[in-house]
Amino acid sequence: MAEERACLENIRRWRQAVVWAPVFWFPLVLYGFASGRLRLALGLGFAGLVFAGLGMSIVWLGRCPGCRARFGTRSGGFRRIWDDATCEACGLSLFELRRKKDRRAR
Repeated sequence: MAEERACLENIRRWRQAVVWAPVFWFPLVLYGFASGRLRLALGLGFAGLVFAGLGMSIVWLGRCPGCRARFGTRSGGFRRIWDDATCEACGLSLFELRRKKDRRAR
């Protein structure tokens, strides 16, 4: 159970990094455009897009720790793991694993 939870936690962290990354690089892109540093702005914008694509592809190519199915092979598998942290194939859920751990701790 601990390995399954750790794998799903890592996927959740990648999602958070991709979602929150523009908070850091987008203001720098705007600053680059506003100050006339076009190369800086384009470089930072491109780097931000590459990071977002890398993070999404890591989740897309990932495998469920429960059933070992790829998240990207099913039609809604990527959306489900990205939004809900749940495997569409076997139903393994990060939030259920967290609840089980919390119940055992009490």
